[in-house]
Amino acid sequence: MVYPVADNPMVFLHTPNLPGAVFVLAGLFMVVRRGRDGLVMLFLALFAVGCAGWIASGLLPSVHPAHSAALAGLVYIFFSRGDSGEKLYTALMVLYAFLVAWTGIYKGVYSPGDAAAGMFAGIACSGLAYTLFAWVVKNIVHLNILKHPARG
Repeated sequence: MVYPVADNPMVFLHTPNLPGAVFVLAGLFMVVRRGRDGLVMLFLALFAVGCAGWIASGLLPSVHPAHSAALAGLVYIFFSRGDSGEKLYTALMVLYAFLVAWTGIYKGVYSPGDAAAGMFAGIACSGLAYTLFAWVVKNIVHLNILKHPARG
């Protein structure tokens, strides 16, 4: 299953510094596109990636697929229904997550099951981050606003 033409892109996609650069670019996109709300998205992405890393590092050898899937999951949640630029960005992030997993399989670092489990952990952590955020907004923020209405 080794194709010499694919060796260089596979090595590039699995370098240690690339996920950090992708995360920084994703964070910039979130903040530029959504302003102050983008900062909340960035915090949720940090939480989801940290959660995925914690789960994957303790149980699985596939930390990179977990990180990339957590980031792609949150991008999908927030940007998949946006304009064409946001949909393209979402598609690129999901493609990046799959390529990271495929690269690990190609290089023999992970088995397909490990890569799939890492991606599942990342997606689960992004869902958990969004669910916790929605719960806090609904049950704490909105209730406080209703209890203390603005006087005008």
